[in-house]
Amino acid sequence: MAAIAGFKAYDLRGRIPTELNPDVAYRIGRAYAEWLKPKRVIVGRDIRLSSQELCEALTRGLLASGVDVYDIGLCGTEGVYFATFAREMDGGIMVTASHNPPDYNGMKFVRAQSRPISGDTGLKDIQKLAEADVYSTPATLGKYQTL
Repeated sequence: MAAIAGFKAYDLRGRIPTELNPDVAYRIGRAYAEWLKPKRVIVGRDIRLSSQELCEALTRGLLASGVDVYDIGLCGTEGVYFATFAREMDGGIMVTASHNPPDYNGMKFVRAQSRPISGDTGLKDIQKLAEADVYSTPATLGKYQTL
């Protein structure tokens, strides 16, 4: 079990690439899917240089878990929250480090109706699953679509 640093009370933030990198992002995608069991998830990203690569790895993890991913591309966090709610998705993940320095990145997580996932409502469980790096095998892979 490899520890993943950076999980906070309401999100994940870490220094690139030592704490957060494509491998970790993939594992987080798998863990989020394992925990929430969503069918359809929105993903979005900010303009940071590392955001696209992290979002692609996160998406691969979700797809490998059988989740259909709807990518809204570059946006603010509110864009992921709005799209998750308005399109009646099962969840949403925003790749962003908000106000942190440029060498950081992170993720914010919501479930259906854009309800935030925090340490008290599942984020710690997602962390444990990502650290264990053991996941169910889906019957089919997810599908990818840009919105």
